[in-house]
Amino acid sequence: MSHSDMYWRKPKPPHSRIKSEVVAYYFSMWAAVVGRSNARIGYLDLYAGRGETFGGEPSTAIRVLSAASAEPTIASKLVAILNDRDSDHCLNLRQVIEKRGFLQRLRYKPIVLNRSVNQVLAEELDALRLIPSLCFIDPYGYKGVSIDLIKAVIKDWGCDVILFFYTCGINRNIGLEDSEEYLAALFGRDVYENLKAVFKTGVCDREKTLLDAFCRKLSDEGIKHCLPFRFNFRNSKRLSHHLLFLSKSDAGFNLVKKAVAKYSQTEEGIPTWTYTDGRENVAEQLSILSDGPMNKLCVLLELTFGGVELTVSQLIKSCDDKGFRYTDRNIKDALLRLEDSGKVVVDKPAERRRRAGKVTIGDKRVVRFLG
Repeated sequence: MSHSDMYWRKPKPPHSRIKSEVVAYYFSMWAAVVGRSNARIGYLDLYAGRGETFGGEPSTAIRVLSAASAEPTIASKLVAILNDRDSDHCLNLRQVIEKRGFLQRLRYKPIVLNRSVNQVLAEELDALRLIPSLCFIDPYGYKGVSIDLIKAVIKDWGCDVILFFYTCGINRNIGLEDSEEYLAALFGRDVYENLKAVFKTGVCDREKTLLDAFCRKLSDEGIKHCLPFRFNFRNSKRLSHHLLFLSKSDAGFNLVKKAVAKYSQTEEGIPTWTYTDGRENVAEQLSILSDGPMNKLCVLLELTFGGVELTVSQLIKSCDDKGFRYTDRNIKDALLRLEDSGKVVVDKPAERRRRAGKVTIGDKRVVRFLG
């Protein structure tokens, strides 16, 4: 029995269900924004699977179609292309699509393809001009996923990518001969050779090294933003896996942060961009520490914007442009703390910005960083 067949026969573990929920939730937010100015929008799932587990749990693709069909505006615009290399999975996926009524509830009939994900497909996609699309790449491992494939599906306007990054498997197989072809395609030959050399020294944080190297490669290829969302295994010290949210635009990056923060553990209200199976979010107890994440954010803003005057919305946009992994709410909370400590001045005094008993700070307020 193949690994993919075993996956569909077992009940989904918590991290798999959350993974599907995160993708579907982000799709709904993304589609609502992109759909405002486009007659058609796309969802491309390159490893769509069979639609349901044998126990009836929906796949990510089915969750996305459910979210789309529940919103009439999105249902009238969505072009969904779902692919799997297993012909039996494709047959079952078509049956699930029909059983759940998507053929009647969506204007465009979902297209199910039976293709292998490889360099040939990457070149075909690169030759196409895509409508604004969200592409989900969720392989059983990493074979077939390449930097060329990612570039092909994100190159056009309005296109973003969510990639399952098999961190633990990649870490385990760096330097192994039978994985070299696939990992060199994923990272690019130059980056992969450098990773092998660094790993041989044995003196690096392997998870951070992998993610930093891959995100830098993406940036070099014009993919400006990469937000890794980490999945931890409960009661395990082994390396986790990640969902990587990739976008070329600051607006897309801001939207990603808003969506993914909902599922992240937090420290002082600041997302850690981590989900741990079945574990309570106990990180909030760190808020009493003087060197906690909120103080670190305050220092970062002071160092970056010292002596500058700008509106709150301009500040948030500048933070997105710089790739800061903080939400709008985090930035505003830090500004309030800096105002309390006399390190920033807001054009409207705090006592005149009260709402429901709390001091607020609106997007149009002008903030001046002292020093």
